[in-house]
Amino acid sequence: MQGEREAGPGQLSGQSRLDAARVEALYRVSRPAYYATLANAGILLVALWGPFTAEVLLVWFAALVAVSLGRIALHSRYTRAARDSGGADAAAWERRYMIGALASGAVWSLSAAVFFPAGDPLLQMAVVLVVGASVIGAAGVYAPSPLAFYAFTSLPFAAMLVQLAAQPGRTYVLLALVLLVVGGVMIKVHRDVYRGIVDTLRVQLRNEELHARAAATGGVLRDAIESLPEGIAIWGADDRLVVCNDAYASLYGGGLGAERLAGATFRRIAENAWDAERIAPEFEGRRDEWIERRVSLHREGRGEMNEFQARDGRWRRGGTVRMRRGGLVGLVSDVSGLKRAQEAYLAVLAEENLVLDTLPVGVAFVERHSIVRCNRKLEQMLGYAPDELRGQSTRVWFASDDRWYAAREESYARLADSGMMEGDARVRRKDGTGLWCRVLARAVDASEPEGGSIIFAFTDVDQRVAAEQALQESVEKLQLAVDAADLYYWEWDAATDRLHWGRNPSALPGAPRGGEQKWSEFTQLIHPEDRERCDALHRAALERGQSFANEYRLVGHDGQLLWIAARGVPMREASGKVHRMIGVSQDITERKRQEEEVRFLAYHDSLTGMPNRRLLDDRLKQAVYLAQRRDTKVAVMLIDLDDFKQVNDSVGHRAGDAVLREVAQRLAGCVRKADTLARHGGDEFVVVIPDLQLEADCQIVAEKILHALTPEFQADGRHFNLGASIGISIFPSDAGDGDALLRNADAAMYRAKQLGKNNYRFYGR
Repeated sequence: MQGEREAGPGQLSGQSRLDAARVEALYRVSRPAYYATLANAGILLVALWGPFTAEVLLVWFAALVAVSLGRIALHSRYTRAARDSGGADAAAWERRYMIGALASGAVWSLSAAVFFPAGDPLLQMAVVLVVGASVIGAAGVYAPSPLAFYAFTSLPFAAMLVQLAAQPGRTYVLLALVLLVVGGVMIKVHRDVYRGIVDTLRVQLRNEELHARAAATGGVLRDAIESLPEGIAIWGADDRLVVCNDAYASLYGGGLGAERLAGATFRRIAENAWDAERIAPEFEGRRDEWIERRVSLHREGRGEMNEFQARDGRWRRGGTVRMRRGGLVGLVSDVSGLKRAQEAYLAVLAEENLVLDTLPVGVAFVERHSIVRCNRKLEQMLGYAPDELRGQSTRVWFASDDRWYAAREESYARLADSGMMEGDARVRRKDGTGLWCRVLARAVDASEPEGGSIIFAFTDVDQRVAAEQALQESVEKLQLAVDAADLYYWEWDAATDRLHWGRNPSALPGAPRGGEQKWSEFTQLIHPEDRERCDALHRAALERGQSFANEYRLVGHDGQLLWIAARGVPMREASGKVHRMIGVSQDITERKRQEEEVRFLAYHDSLTGMPNRRLLDDRLKQAVYLAQRRDTKVAVMLIDLDDFKQVNDSVGHRAGDAVLREVAQRLAGCVRKADTLARHGGDEFVVVIPDLQLEADCQIVAEKILHALTPEFQADGRHFNLGASIGISIFPSDAGDGDALLRNADAAMYRAKQLGKNNYRFYGR
């Protein structure tokens, strides 16, 4: 950079600052690519499953996963190091990143070199498309670093060229030439994006340097401010504008120049901002509320920079920073260049979707039972319009809730055991009909398949299964009952009321050692609340000649209660009448216990056992709804522990968790049973008081809480005094919905902290 100053002791030079910013951008934009790499690898694994041995494919995939996990770990280390050192060692971090990119490129080059099935043009094209998509994506992902870009792309690109050149025929020669052209275009795109990023960062760094010079030279402050290409404004301690440049005035001046704008309050600037910025949809038509929120954030001056789009369509980043001697500095910079770089990266992702749509099998990416995205082939197989499946629950693939729950339990167990599963399944189409598919699933993280990402591949085998189903259905059920150690085979003759037990009945409460008993005797072991329903279900299945599935409770001789899942199929005689039924039963007690535990954890905090945010939102919505109907009030109290960080810093997080549990116990003694006490996260708690008659009651509760937190807390042999800052908002006077109540309580809490901590404040007072 021209005009760069020599770095003083402990400072970075201009080029070093540029390199640090460039490396920071490299790490920031590339993290999603690690997961995209695993997704592409999963696609290639599905496409090549069969032509190549599972061992070779899994070794290659494991190598790619290992490299990706290493790069994710490197990203975390960089984040911590950058926070501590400010990016002073940018060159070393760029080299480490380049090594990770080189390792990833080497693994991808192996896929092009090894997994290139001879004589199968379709699979060869799939390999070229998947590997090529990963290489093309590097133009955007590695745009901030030419070293990382060439380290990643060189080996896969060379491997694909060698493979194509080694194949006989003009088609492969043409493909190799096309690949060379694409490589040249990709290099040019990378250079253009790289120059754009560097130019943008150079402008930003130059702006920062000018800001620093302006602050140091006092007498030339006005000239320095005016020389900045981006907007800057300085506010006095009385919240009035001291000085700003024309760039700031052109955006927020409301037609006034920088000199005439001096002396204006920030509220006036916020009113002008309503006309200058594109307002988020949730604030459309709520001008006064938006202005109040903007004024509140400005006065806090926490230094947070927020992105927004102006009416002229350009993207900007702005915020306020509190000065050491009072007053605030407002900054607004143009980040449209960075936005364009992000859009280029999104274009690369679009190319990946194009690769997915060329595959001959249906592919879906699932997270937490929700379909994140899928290719067009799967939508066509199941009768959905483009993008119609995106965001829907996997429940749409199943004919009933029972089948959905059963499939989830089975798939999560198998994925946790081996990381993948494969089998035939009847998938529900949009019109309600079923389609038999061969389903291959792989968990991105086998240690947590239910909470992580799962890649599914669907192959249409409907005709094959339809031909086999009639013959195999009875055999498979019988084989399942005989071979599965945790299933109990049974046969019921309704004409004689005899219940015959097959293999392995001894572990089932009430099953006779001789293997036979009356049905009426067995039903006496069923829990009284389930008995009539179970008997009616069995007999209705016989009368209609239909199969059934049921879950019920059994009471053993020792009083032990077990959950049993039973399935039965009626057996028709030659005359067409149904007198017998065969089936299997299974002990699902542990599964039921786990389901109950999961339901509890879904709505409660694992550390304190309190309601979590999800349950808090539901309770708060109910409280507001009832208050509207009954014309009462609702209070929301947001409690933030003062100086809790000293506990974690002094004795560690484990002891800090013990303190949080004691805080929860003390808080529980300060509220009514009808109130909701929830953990909001970290060291924040929320109290919802419904049916509030007098606002003074909130003061009583707040004082009780402050009094309850006054005694010392002990942790790991040390004593701590915490205290709390409490913010209170009231429905309907302060806000009309739960989210706004929480926001206003949060603002009041911060005001309480600013006024000395260990106290409470009402919003708007």
